[in-house]
Amino acid sequence: MKSKNIELPYTFENLLKVLESVSVKNPPYFHAAIANWCFEYVEDNILKDLSFENKLEEKAYNIASSIDNEWEVFLENSYTLEELQDIDIFSICLPLEWFEEWTLELRSYKEKNQ
Repeated sequence: MKSKNIELPYTFENLLKVLESVSVKNPPYFHAAIANWCFEYVEDNILKDLSFENKLEEKAYNIASSIDNEWEVFLENSYTLEELQDIDIFSICLPLEWFEEWTLELRSYKEKNQ
């Protein structure tokens, strides 16, 4: 059963784990839950004055911010305000290719910066 909330600390490794989970046969998270977790990831880092422990964490912040932004743009471009008020937000899915790209970008960055 898919989760509407992601209960993980905001780290590079957890972001990678969440993104990789989209490609499994029965993904554990709704796309809306991932977008919300990314929003909270960004907010958490803003509250910490964007003080990153290392380059990996900064990259994760940037990817999480991109996911949050892409979710908002996708909703705005795909649905009217009236539709968004009536739709189950957890039924909305982003293109899977986007998750593949974000995952690849994080993996590549990790390989280059370890």
